[in-house]
Amino acid sequence: MSNEDQQGIQDILGFTKGELPFRYLGVPLSTNRVSIVQCQALWDRMLGRIKSWTTKHLSYAGGATLSKKAILAWDKVCYPKVAGGLNILDMDVWNKAATGKLLWNICAKKDKLWVQCVHCYYRRNKNLLVDMPKKDS
Repeated sequence: MSNEDQQGIQDILGFTKGELPFRYLGVPLSTNRVSIVQCQALWDRMLGRIKSWTTKHLSYAGGATLSKKAILAWDKVCYPKVAGGLNILDMDVWNKAATGKLLWNICAKKDKLWVQCVHCYYRRNKNLLVDMPKKDS
């Protein structure tokens, strides 16, 4: 497109011509891969917000233990909208359900190709429920 056409469009729409890379909502946008240096300001802002949240909402006595007030508030947020909540999924419950469904599929659907791959590559004739990896403490 010629510069005259571009200028005509800019005049009609009232836009100014910009250059890449630029930031949109704090995230650098570019036609190339974004480097770590370009994302450093966003990274610093995110860390600052996380640190301020943790100092406000985590108790000092228990280290990384949420205060009782925060836990009760989160439980209330997970209620359905008709019960006064925001209908947000409780990720702990959802994760347990999804893991259970995955284990069920691995044990019950041996005719599926992806299950056969899991059996061949990961299990190697072990009992999946008995040989589960231990949780980190």
